[in-house]
Amino acid sequence: TMHTDSPAVIQAAEARGVYSVGFNSDMSSYGPKSHLTAAVMHWESIYRSKIQAVIDGTWEPTALWHGLKEGVVDVAPFNDAVPEWVVEKVNSVKMQIINGEHAVFEGPIYNQAGELMVKEGEELSDEDLLELEWYVKGTDG
Repeated sequence: TMHTDSPAVIQAAEARGVYSVGFNSDMSSYGPKSHLTAAVMHWESIYRSKIQAVIDGTWEPTALWHGLKEGVVDVAPFNDAVPEWVVEKVNSVKMQIINGEHAVFEGPIYNQAGELMVKEGEELSDEDLLELEWYVKGTDG
């Protein structure tokens, strides 16, 4: 997987016969056998509302944190290689996030040095995420 809006990684995975996960859009056409799914961003609703606000003279700079619930973030269709139980689990957690029943950044969360950064039951706010300057334990970067 990667964090870029380019099909290059998907194409390379397809050429090498290994699995891949896309980012920003459904890239399955670039890797029909390798592309398992992708995080998908639907910016059009945000762009439309912001452009209309500029036209109307009402635009103001604000931070937006739209996600699954607002339909800005989604998951691309799954490749047939993904087991059905995985698809069901992902879709279940997705609905829990949409319904406010699952907090993605809820503790306990440790940094790579093993230090507790977010206590059990506490949750990182959007502002906390903007200022995050440490890797979560188990993350290579």
